Order: sequence, then C-alpha cells, then structure tokens
Amino acid sequence: MEKLGLQGKFVVGYYGTIGMGAGVQTAVDAGAILRDRDDIVIMLAGAGAEYADVEKSIKEQGLTNVKLLPPFDQSEMPAVWSLLDAAIVMMKDRPLFKATISSKTFEALAMGMPVIMSLPAGEATGLVDEYGFGIKCAP
Repeated sequence: MEKLGLQGKFVVGYYGTIGMGAGVQTAVDAGAILRDRDDIVIMLAGAGAEYADVEKSIKEQGLTNVKLLPPFDQSEMPAVWSLLDAAIVMMKDRPLFKATISSKTFEALAMGMPVIMSLPAGEATGLVDEYGFGIKCAP
C-alpha cells in the first residue's frame, strides 16, 4: 500500500479486461476531474486491447492519482481487491450492455465493498436501485 502511495487515501478501482467494451477511459477521465483531490486514488488493473491507450492517456495528462497496475496472476486478485474502499464497475454506453451484469459486480459484493457503477441503465443498475449496494452514474 505504501509503495503505491495509497496510505490515508480513499481508493476506488477496477480490475478486469481493459478492452473495447469496458470503458476504462471513463475512470481516467474521472481521475482528471479529481486531480486536485489528494485524498482519492483510482487504481486500475488488468490487460486488454486498450491497455496501452489507457496508459498513454494517464501519462499524457500527468495523472498521479490514477494508478495503472501491470497485469498480474489471477491468484493475486483477492489481495489486490483488498486495497480498495469501493469498486468501479463500468462498461461503455452501448445498448448491448443494458442487459449485462458484469462479474465484477459479484466480485465486489463478495468482498463486501460498495460499487460505483458506470453502465447504461438496465439490469445491473436495477440491482443498485433495488438493493442499494452502491451508486450509479452515466458512462
């Protein structure tokens, strides 16, 4: 935690495929908005088709509050999830994703953490409405 600069911070994060449907750039954009909040860190980890683009965006904007971890072994997932105060579950704003419930939702709930959900309104956001385990925002 100390090595990543997370001590005393509120850490939100996404772990999963950094691919064309995930919408991970949304988290980077949030980091740009929150760049002056030294008490919040956005941590991203995974691999995929958009990893290099996300990495480039973070560097170009000079975002020190957004941490992009290198891909890691699946067996390390519980330890990495344990660094978070809240999980980000996100997908791009596509009609297909209205009927999708990301497995990340269930992983976060299994770890007992709240979810920040950035998805098209649909099945998954309906669960947030019904059970109140987090907040939702537009992708």
